[in-house]
Amino acid sequence: MQRSLPSYLLLGLLAAFSLTSTQAHGATLNSQTFEGFSNGDLVGQGGWFQDIGTAAAFQVQNTLANTGSKALQVDQAGQPNFTRAIQFLSTAGSPVIVISMDFYVALASNTGQFRLTTFTTSNTAFADVIITSTGSTQLFNEAVNASVSAAAVTVNAWHSVQLSMDFNGRTMGVRFDDGPTTSLGMGVNSVNSLGAIAIMALPSGTGTSKMFVDNLEVASVPEPSTMVLLGLGLAAAAGLRRRRRG
Repeated sequence: MQRSLPSYLLLGLLAAFSLTSTQAHGATLNSQTFEGFSNGDLVGQGGWFQDIGTAAAFQVQNTLANTGSKALQVDQAGQPNFTRAIQFLSTAGSPVIVISMDFYVALASNTGQFRLTTFTTSNTAFADVIITSTGSTQLFNEAVNASVSAAAVTVNAWHSVQLSMDFNGRTMGVRFDDGPTTSLGMGVNSVNSLGAIAIMALPSGTGTSKMFVDNLEVASVPEPSTMVLLGLGLAAAAGLRRRRRG
């Protein structure tokens, strides 16, 4: 005779699969809304430092923000080949990472680009999201020098971007707003965590465009199998409690 699963196990499975149906964030590893920052230079606040370019390229301001009253202004004007602000972090033990931010490209010239860059624990550039001054985008794997075009965005408007890295599945992907995910293989097996993130401006000669950044977050995301096991575990625990009460 075929027996059905206990109701508490069925509920656990439903809960687990409902959790895996969305890419819900797990633990937040780093979050920057810039609300608690002072207006002016980003460098020296929130653990940010700069290794090339001038401090004027990265300014906390309160004239344009997506949420709250403050955001980061990234300026190409007057910079060398590129300028970069870096923040160290650790994602060790997190097999799936999602870096998200809101951004606004204020077009002033048709040259130059902005980048959200990640670094390995050995300080090697790894995955980049490239956003040009005209709104074209790319996902760039610096480890293997491979890139793929992603969805174009409109300038002079707020957008969201998510850069995801699955260190077990060895893939990386980028998603703009509610659009599809564009993916690339990692191509290397030695990278299992990140050591830093960076925001870059590359003016490409006389580029003078600006990008505003808000709600920058780094989060670990449970793998689907982990969520299923978690759901089953919770359901089993609930079932044991019921039996003991009975």
